[in-house]
Amino acid sequence: MSLTQNLSAECLRYIIEYVNEDASIYSCLLVNRFWRDNSLPMLWSRPFNFSLTPHIHGVRLMNTYISCLSAEQKQYLNNNGIYIRNNSIPNINYLKHLRELNYDILQLFTRSWIYENNHFDRDPSTDLNEIIESLEPTVLEEYNDQTNRLLSCLFSMFIERSVNLTYFSFYSYDDELCLDLPELPTWMTSAASSPETDSSSVVSSHETATSLAASNNSLGGLRTFICEISGDLRLPNLKKFMEILSTQCKALDTIEFTWNGRHDSYVNNLIEIIRQQQQLKEIRLNTNNFNIVRVIEALNTERHNLVIMQIEDVNGTSFIRFTIIE
Repeated sequence: MSLTQNLSAECLRYIIEYVNEDASIYSCLLVNRFWRDNSLPMLWSRPFNFSLTPHIHGVRLMNTYISCLSAEQKQYLNNNGIYIRNNSIPNINYLKHLRELNYDILQLFTRSWIYENNHFDRDPSTDLNEIIESLEPTVLEEYNDQTNRLLSCLFSMFIERSVNLTYFSFYSYDDELCLDLPELPTWMTSAASSPETDSSSVVSSHETATSLAASNNSLGGLRTFICEISGDLRLPNLKKFMEILSTQCKALDTIEFTWNGRHDSYVNNLIEIIRQQQQLKEIRLNTNNFNIVRVIEALNTERHNLVIMQIEDVNGTSFIRFTIIE
């Protein structure tokens, strides 16, 4: 009997976890069913990670996730000029394995997929980047619209069906094409007691959305929230998402927040998130015009749990009384 046949499932999972930074670990899927079943949860827990999924493989990754969309979502995309050429449904529930969602990488891979999908029949010797650089502004605008529509469907799907999600990061810079989160599903905005999102902009599975709207906590598993915003950007969907986090997410242990704008327009959302936490252990803030005293006061509720508090680039005119946390 070979060594691989003697390995227990627990031992194999430890081995895979130990080497999970190596993209070649995907070869485990090809050994046999035992290896496949025990490696899948780890391999698909952090796909939006350049060390595991290089940019050149992003389109293939998106093909897999697009195949997981509901028939309703796929029809919505087809009706808006985004043609799904492979309508097969995967036998594996990839979504339940997702634990870390890096939104900036998701939008980068999604944009790459849109470009590739619109030029799938090009001459193989033609560089796609050269084609993109030669496109008219009206065509680029159309591709941006397609990217936003696809992102809306994908983001809704991840939030609705990735039940083991523990990590979410969002980075937005004023020189990027996609600045904000997509519009949120109506069941999420309703939960936050706000006007509903235009349902023509966001399509989520009716069956899934209905069941989740009735549930108590669809984002309750999040443990890490990272948000970095550069410049004075108006990001209404991000603000709405932070409102939702403050009502549905109470088990964060790590918050990292960077805000380099001139106005502290997100401070209230951050404070409400902090106040609702029950086990916050680490918070890192990087700001230059932030009402940091109010944030410190909110952290008083976490004084028995907090282990790390790191504050950088605080406006020198603000005096902080760290004794607020007793």
